[in-house]
Amino acid sequence: SRTTRTDTQAATASHNDEELSRLHHEIISMRVAFEAQLQSMAATQEWQYEEQLSNQTILPITLDIKRRLNALGLSRACNDQVIRSLRTVDDKSLSKESLWGESLARLAHLIPAISNDPVATGGIYAFLGTTGVGKTTTIAKLAARYVIENGADDVVLITTDTYRIAAHDQLRSLGKILNVHVEVVDDLQLLPQVLLSYSNKALVLIDTPGMSYSDPLFKQHLQALNRCRHVQTCLTLSANSQFQMMQATVHSYRDVKPRFCVMTKIDECASLGDTLSLLSTNDLPLAYITNGQSVPDDLSIMKPHQLIAKAVSLMKINNHANSHSNQSV
Repeated sequence: SRTTRTDTQAATASHNDEELSRLHHEIISMRVAFEAQLQSMAATQEWQYEEQLSNQTILPITLDIKRRLNALGLSRACNDQVIRSLRTVDDKSLSKESLWGESLARLAHLIPAISNDPVATGGIYAFLGTTGVGKTTTIAKLAARYVIENGADDVVLITTDTYRIAAHDQLRSLGKILNVHVEVVDDLQLLPQVLLSYSNKALVLIDTPGMSYSDPLFKQHLQALNRCRHVQTCLTLSANSQFQMMQATVHSYRDVKPRFCVMTKIDECASLGDTLSLLSTNDLPLAYITNGQSVPDDLSIMKPHQLIAKAVSLMKINNHANSHSNQSV
């Protein structure tokens, strides 16, 4: 009887192993089939997209416009927005270049921007963003510009970045150069009181640490800023980052409702397609761009059409370089 039970258990175990192996193979087969189906669907959608474009009543030359927009490095969603907006255009009366100019104008209309200089009028501004995007350098440029125009008496620099000693040193050095006071806030709970003590100052610029979204202190920082009255938040983004990275940053800081954004490191970009795509698909006005490390010179207000002109210029440089490279080969 004992032997029979042992044989039965062994047979059951063997059967279970066979069943698990069969299920494993079925899962792999299903996965392969599913991935093949996804690839087929993607190819079909791309073909349908091209077919739709070629059949649109607007234009025989829309495909050329789409290719040029692709060459700018725009995301598909942004590209589609521009192409759809051209449906109201009668292309029969327009040359290819005229329609290209119209498409760039439509793209400019998709980008929200602040036409004035917000920091020039004073206020309390907190600069947010991930590590290395240029928050401290941007603050330095804005503070220096304000001091040159209005003097140093009414300017205060605050940092809540207690993680990097170098950040304190950089801001303190700036404070000495500009002759403005620098305050280090170690306890976030005290930030509202600190700001209240400087309510008589015309301009207060707050530097914040770059943290991972998963860092428990990340939410604490956002909550502390939300408790502070009159603080206007500015999201600092690096233009040489990928679209997905910038979009993730915008999503992470949505709870503090940034009033505007700064696009840094324009000078380090080979393409501005990701920047244009981000700005055109988010309700986040562009206030400033930075295009170098010089303080305070390399900071300016760039209107959407100027940013697009810069993007087109970079596209032409890339096209020329690619053409030259192909000829060399």
